[in-house]
Amino acid sequence: MKAKALYTALVIGVLSLAAAAVACEEGQSQQELEAEACEDLTNLQDSLAGLEASLRGDSTVGEVRDAAENADAAFDEAQSSVGEVAETRIADVESAMDSLRNTIEDLPDDATLSQAADAIESDLAMVTDAVNETSDQLACP
Repeated sequence: MKAKALYTALVIGVLSLAAAAVACEEGQSQQELEAEACEDLTNLQDSLAGLEASLRGDSTVGEVRDAAENADAAFDEAQSSVGEVAETRIADVESAMDSLRNTIEDLPDDATLSQAADAIESDLAMVTDAVNETSDQLACP
């Protein structure tokens, strides 16, 4: 009987260690994952503001495209980190970003800044709204 109890205790101990190893390997708590997601969403918001700013003043269409690439890179980071917390929360942002990407890709090279701004502004507003909503759902500061 003692051998069975010892074996059971040993199995429970090994399973506990395995679970702890998996938890350590994952490395981040839910709070840490949410904090990272919030930080990445803030970076995305900042890059979207940069894109919006590029639509004003003396920017060229090339500079608008550069700002869009920065926003796209920030989105990739946010998509990854928010997806770790709650994949469904990033779906609206992804859809809006896809629309924005397509609009920017479809801009003719000889488009004026005014034409680029007219084409991009509604898609940019949809992305910004989706990011803000996701940030609110995660209760980001």
